[in-house]
Amino acid sequence: MKKKLGVTTIILIILLSIRIIGQLVIAALNWNMPVLLISYLIFSIAYIVSLIGIILNKKWGPIIAIVIAIIDILASLLVGGLTALGAGIYDLIILFLAFIEFKRL
Repeated sequence: MKKKLGVTTIILIILLSIRIIGQLVIAALNWNMPVLLISYLIFSIAYIVSLIGIILNKKWGPIIAIVIAIIDILASLLVGGLTALGAGIYDLIILFLAFIEFKRL
Protein backbone atom coordinates (compact mmCIF):
# COMPACT_ATOMS: atom_id res chain seq x y z
CA MET A 1 0.00 0.00 0.00
CA LYS A 2 1.35 3.40 -0.96
CA LYS A 3 1.58 6.10 1.64
CA LYS A 4 0.18 9.53 0.89
CA LEU A 5 2.66 12.36 0.76
CA GLY A 6 2.32 14.77 3.65
CA VAL A 7 2.43 18.55 3.47
CA THR A 8 6.06 18.71 4.64
CA THR A 9 7.00 16.08 2.07
CA ILE A 10 5.39 18.04 -0.75
CA ILE A 11 7.07 21.27 0.36
CA LEU A 12 10.41 19.46 0.61
CA ILE A 13 9.96 18.00 -2.88
CA ILE A 14 9.21 21.47 -4.27
CA LEU A 15 12.20 23.05 -2.49
CA LEU A 16 14.56 20.29 -3.61
CA SER A 17 13.30 20.61 -7.19
CA ILE A 18 13.95 24.36 -7.12
CA ARG A 19 17.39 23.73 -5.60
CA ILE A 20 18.24 21.21 -8.33
CA ILE A 21 17.22 23.64 -11.07
CA GLY A 22 19.24 26.40 -9.40
CA GLN A 23 22.32 24.20 -9.14
CA LEU A 24 22.05 23.19 -12.80
CA VAL A 25 21.61 26.80 -13.94
CA ILE A 26 24.67 27.89 -11.97
CA ALA A 27 26.60 24.91 -13.37
CA ALA A 28 25.64 25.99 -16.91
CA LEU A 29 26.80 29.55 -16.19
CA ASN A 30 30.17 28.23 -14.95
CA TRP A 31 30.76 26.05 -18.00
CA ASN A 32 34.26 27.48 -18.50
CA MET A 33 35.33 26.78 -14.89
CA PRO A 34 35.61 22.99 -14.57
CA VAL A 35 36.03 22.92 -10.77
CA LEU A 36 32.85 24.93 -10.15
CA LEU A 37 30.98 23.05 -12.86
CA ILE A 38 31.84 19.68 -11.30
CA SER A 39 30.96 20.81 -7.77
CA TYR A 40 27.54 22.12 -8.84
CA LEU A 41 26.87 18.94 -10.81
CA ILE A 42 27.78 16.80 -7.80
CA PHE A 43 25.39 18.79 -5.59
CA SER A 44 22.69 18.45 -8.27
CA ILE A 45 23.11 14.69 -8.49
CA ALA A 46 23.04 14.37 -4.70
CA TYR A 47 19.84 16.43 -4.49
CA ILE A 48 18.27 14.31 -7.28
CA VAL A 49 19.12 11.09 -5.42
CA SER A 50 17.68 12.59 -2.23
CA LEU A 51 14.53 13.65 -4.07
CA ILE A 52 14.05 10.13 -5.44
CA GLY A 53 14.46 8.67 -1.94
CA ILE A 54 11.93 11.10 -0.49
CA ILE A 55 9.38 10.39 -3.22
CA LEU A 56 9.81 6.64 -2.65
CA ASN A 57 9.47 7.10 1.16
CA LYS A 58 12.94 5.68 1.86
CA LYS A 59 14.83 6.56 5.06
CA TRP A 60 17.97 7.41 3.11
CA GLY A 61 16.27 10.19 1.13
CA PRO A 62 16.01 12.69 4.00
CA ILE A 63 19.42 11.62 5.34
CA ILE A 64 21.06 12.55 2.04
CA ALA A 65 19.15 15.86 2.00
CA ILE A 66 20.37 16.63 5.53
CA VAL A 67 24.00 15.81 4.73
CA ILE A 68 24.00 17.77 1.46
CA ALA A 69 22.24 20.76 3.07
CA ILE A 70 24.89 20.90 5.83
CA ILE A 71 27.73 20.63 3.30
CA ASP A 72 26.06 23.26 1.10
CA ILE A 73 25.64 25.65 4.05
CA LEU A 74 29.29 25.27 5.03
CA ALA A 75 30.50 25.66 1.43
CA SER A 76 28.30 28.73 0.91
CA LEU A 77 29.57 30.39 4.06
CA LEU A 78 33.21 29.57 3.30
CA VAL A 79 33.06 30.78 -0.29
CA GLY A 80 30.47 33.54 -0.12
CA GLY A 81 30.63 34.65 3.51
CA LEU A 82 27.60 36.60 4.66
CA THR A 83 26.53 37.29 1.09
CA ALA A 84 25.58 33.61 0.85
CA LEU A 85 23.09 34.06 3.68
CA GLY A 86 20.11 33.60 1.34
CA ALA A 87 21.35 30.19 0.19
CA GLY A 88 22.12 29.31 3.78
CA ILE A 89 18.61 30.12 4.94
CA TYR A 90 17.17 28.11 2.05
CA ASP A 91 19.35 25.14 3.05
CA LEU A 92 18.30 25.52 6.69
CA ILE A 93 14.66 25.19 5.61
CA ILE A 94 15.56 22.06 3.61
CA LEU A 95 17.47 20.76 6.63
CA PHE A 96 14.49 21.33 8.94
CA LEU A 97 11.96 19.74 6.57
CA ALA A 98 14.25 16.78 5.84
CA PHE A 99 14.62 16.18 9.58
CA ILE A 100 10.83 16.21 10.01
CA GLU A 101 10.52 13.83 7.07
CA PHE A 102 13.18 11.53 8.54
CA LYS A 103 11.31 11.39 11.86
CA ARG A 104 8.05 10.65 10.03
CA LEU A 105 9.46 7.60 8.21
